[in-house]
Amino acid sequence: MQSSAIQLYKKNHQTTCIPSSKQNQKRTLNIVSVQRTCVHDGPGIRTTIFFRGCNLSCIWCQNPEARLFVEFPGSKRISDSEVLSIIDRDVEYLHATGGGVTLSGGEPLLQPSESLCKFLKELRKRSLSVAVETTLHVPWRNVERIVPFVDLFLVDLKVVGDDEKHKRFTGARSTLIHHNIKRLLRKGAKVQFRMVIVPGYNNSPEDIFRVSEFLKSLGFSSIELLKYHNLYETKAQRFGIAIEKLNISPQKSIEALHEAIAQFKSQGIDVISYDLDYPRKKAVFTQRVYDIQNDIRESDHHLCFEVAKLKTKFYRTHGFKKPNPIHRAERLKYVLSNKKIIIYPKELLVGNFTSKRKGGQVWEEHYGVLFVSILHQIHKQKPVPFKCSFRDKLSFYFNIFPFWLTRGILGRVNKTLREFMLLFARNSEMNAGFNNNMAAIAHFIVNYDRVLEKGTRGIIEEIQEAKKKNPARKDFYDGMIISLEALEVFASRYAEKLRELSEKETDPVRRDELRKMMEICSHVPKYPARTFHEALQSMLFLHIALCIESYENAISPGRLDQLLYPYYKRDVEAGILDYEKAKELLALFILKLDEAILVNDGDTYLRIGRLFETMSTDQTVTMGGVTPTGEDATNDVTYMLLDICELQPYAVNMAARIHKHSPKKYLRRIAEVYLNGAPMPVSYTH
Repeated sequence: MQSSAIQLYKKNHQTTCIPSSKQNQKRTLNIVSVQRTCVHDGPGIRTTIFFRGCNLSCIWCQNPEARLFVEFPGSKRISDSEVLSIIDRDVEYLHATGGGVTLSGGEPLLQPSESLCKFLKELRKRSLSVAVETTLHVPWRNVERIVPFVDLFLVDLKVVGDDEKHKRFTGARSTLIHHNIKRLLRKGAKVQFRMVIVPGYNNSPEDIFRVSEFLKSLGFSSIELLKYHNLYETKAQRFGIAIEKLNISPQKSIEALHEAIAQFKSQGIDVISYDLDYPRKKAVFTQRVYDIQNDIRESDHHLCFEVAKLKTKFYRTHGFKKPNPIHRAERLKYVLSNKKIIIYPKELLVGNFTSKRKGGQVWEEHYGVLFVSILHQIHKQKPVPFKCSFRDKLSFYFNIFPFWLTRGILGRVNKTLREFMLLFARNSEMNAGFNNNMAAIAHFIVNYDRVLEKGTRGIIEEIQEAKKKNPARKDFYDGMIISLEALEVFASRYAEKLRELSEKETDPVRRDELRKMMEICSHVPKYPARTFHEALQSMLFLHIALCIESYENAISPGRLDQLLYPYYKRDVEAGILDYEKAKELLALFILKLDEAILVNDGDTYLRIGRLFETMSTDQTVTMGGVTPTGEDATNDVTYMLLDICELQPYAVNMAARIHKHSPKKYLRRIAEVYLNGAPMPVSYTH
């Protein structure tokens, strides 16, 4: 099998296209691609540049598209200036991490020497360190000219001590490589040796022994080992390069790497390998958290008409005659006083956005009248259908739609059929964006600390004092008071429901939980939060009310770790809370937000839903960063939030702030979260 693979590869990778020395001086750089934010091609974060052309024919070449000097159909040569422009975007990050630029390929040292030196001088001007990934199977003059500009040579060893074997697997003997290594070391260059362990080709005990002896003869006691990957086979197929697969499974590859590490260590050679999983923490939660998450995930998507019916009934009865702040506040109070109170099994934080476990609102006063054209098939649209009953559809067609057609924002702004049609056309073509003001106010961070510190009663007292000083704004202040009282009513209804459930509960553990939640809902948000649990519950009631009052898109909790840490710290010191219990409560708060979704029109004729990537309400939670005085802000709640990222919440966008003094523990945990498969948190500098 080895010989057939070697023969086929050599047949398709002849070296006759290597440029002559004279051509080498005149040609420009031949760049295949540029890869940013690399972390295994030298120290720090690096930008890696891949060059075309190599004079070896390694049968396991990881970049077959860079093997030849010619461009493949569909590929594009990148100019030096384009590469420098890409590098310039990341210079600050490269400097900050001790990183730089790595030349790779192909064989970068076969590039035109004059052009390559000129390019390296440009990198020197930017004070960037330079690493070169090379086999050193190149003329010595090519190496010698760039030595002054290179900080690290990453020398890739294929086979050592068996020249015939080296020639079979690479198409060339190793004599030139060894001569160049010795000359390079005499020049005082910094060299790090690397080797891909290819099972069945270069990993026998004899192979490892010969490499070890070679390293020792040069005064080296370490090597970096890389795992064999077969991704190059797919690349070769894409570029029409005929190769024979080596049929090495990932499992076999990782086993060979482990064996090679052990063998090198037995020879007194230290090994670095970034391909092995280092011990890392994976977040673990209580079964309650997993069960509640599963219940939400397994629930169908619903279009909920409950709030739309209540708002329509309120305005049919009371009209719009009162000042805007008053009638909107009274409407909210009516909705919160009459919507269903639902407490799901195992919950420790209560409150429901809709009457469904997972649902979205109609928003009839904004854009909801558009449902008239798609509601009949919304339960079977693609890619995501939304459930709603036949009775709800009838209620919309004969009650909600007729009332709001001329009273909602769309009807008031677009008074004629022509204006309506133009609006639909603009939104559907998506060439000039769309007017999100038709969907009410959204995208803001809630000032939770006010209600946590003062409670609704305390805020109402402040409003009453302000009203005395500024009577001209009486309607505005009265509207605020009515809204805050509505929030109190909402919480009291949950307290009463929890009392009823606790009296019927037969399980003593759950009965105690229900009673404790009843006490919490009787206290917050009416009064200041005293505990971590009360703070989360108070915030949740306020959050739900805001999502019902206007529009649930991107109403964000903000820097939760900074907001909640004082309550957590106080509870821990009082002995009434520990880290794991606090993490459970915080996870339940985040998962609760998953119950609210944005309903879209799927594959219908308008397809306005394409303007949004998902049904997520995009509520941002931020962690880490610095305090107002410039000190590091990470705390225990920060790490709880990082753990919760591994739950991959649907509605919440997790964001991690990073600064130059961020703790290594914090940065490592972010990296672990990524490695554990979570697509969050997104990272920002602070």
